[in-house]
Order: sequence, then C-alpha cells, then structure tokens
Amino acid sequence: MREVSSNRQSEKRDRDATEDYPQSDPEVQVVCIHLGAPGRLGAGARTGGGSRRAGQRPGYDRLQARRFEFVPPWCIKVFLVYAPRRVDCPDCGVQVEQMPWASGKHRLTEAYAWFLARWAKRLSWKEVAVVFRSAWDSVFRSVEMAVEWGRAHQDLSGIQAIGIDEISRQRGHRYLILIYQFDRHCKRLLWVGNDRKTKTLLGFFRWLGKDRSARPPIHL
Repeated sequence: MREVSSNRQSEKRDRDATEDYPQSDPEVQVVCIHLGAPGRLGAGARTGGGSRRAGQRPGYDRLQARRFEFVPPWCIKVFLVYAPRRVDCPDCGVQVEQMPWASGKHRLTEAYAWFLARWAKRLSWKEVAVVFRSAWDSVFRSVEMAVEWGRAHQDLSGIQAIGIDEISRQRGHRYLILIYQFDRHCKRLLWVGNDRKTKTLLGFFRWLGKDRSARPPIHL
C-alpha cells in the first residue's frame, strides 16, 4: 500500500497513526490529511496533573494521533489524522473534546459512515466492503448507526405487517436478525439484533412497545 501525505514532515506521524491499518492491497493509494497543530495545547495548557490556575484555559493534554476514514474519491483512501485534545472541565473533570467529523471512538467519519450505509441499501454488505475496500464490520457499524438514527426519529404508528430475516455475520453460525415493516404504504428496515435467539426477538417487541405489539382484535 502506498501512502501520500499532505506534509512530508508528517511521515513519522503517518506511520504511527496507520500501523493498525491492514497493508493488504499494494494498489491502494492513501492520502493522510493532518488537522490542527499537534503538540500545541494553547495558553495555560499542561501535560500532567495538578490544579488549573485562575485565568488559564482548560487545556490538559493531547492523546495520540488517530485516523478517521473519509469518503474515498476515485477509490483513493482518505484519512483525517488528528490528535484529540483533553480538556479539564471544572464540573466533569478531564474529558476528550468532541470532534465534529466523528463521534465516540468510531474510526469512520460520520460522512463516510452515511456513505456506506446508503450504498448498503443498493448492494449486499459484503459487496459494499469489497467495492470500497472497507471492512465488513465497518459497513455493519455504518448500517447500525443509520438504523439507530432512524429509530430515534421514526414514526412507529400504523405498523400492521412485519417480516423477519437473518444474515450471516461471521463464520461459526453467527447471525444478525433483521426486522422489516412490510405494509402496503411503507416498506422499511425497523430493527437489527445480534444472534438468532428468542430473546433477540423479545428485545424487538420490548423496543416496539406493548401497545404497538398487541394483536389487533378480529371482528367477525
């Protein structure tokens, strides 16, 4: 695999930040874009413990550089490289700053996660991973993110018919349960659960709610 850095002086940081990336395809070109100024914490910052003096900014230290995968233009791998800062909050203690392009400890940018999730509606998850040279687990996490976002914003009223499907996640008979709405006016993915077990389905009905899960009365 050949990497192209946006700054020749940052080659060592590239190696440190990319050592966990699978070096499997020598034809893949990788571009690393470094964000911010690594090592600069701002006035009043420090690299160790101790209390913060009055008037100092709440800088604390920086974590090691991390890579966040971005949408690949022309099949070129693009990574944002950034060393997250930790801040000393007077109420919450030492916290890692929130980054607008990613959430939590995810290695994909939110833009790339939505990109994979949209393609996963057109192709199988394995095909999406192969076409964009990504990991199957990255596609799964992206679809999971899209489903969780949709579940938090979806209208669950009027569900009359559902369908249950399963897909193999890994070797060794590990499956995911997929539950869809199949009403005439709406067809969509409602829920994804781990393992092909009864408690997985019970988890769906608990999430759906007792009133929505109740069987409608039959009128003779």
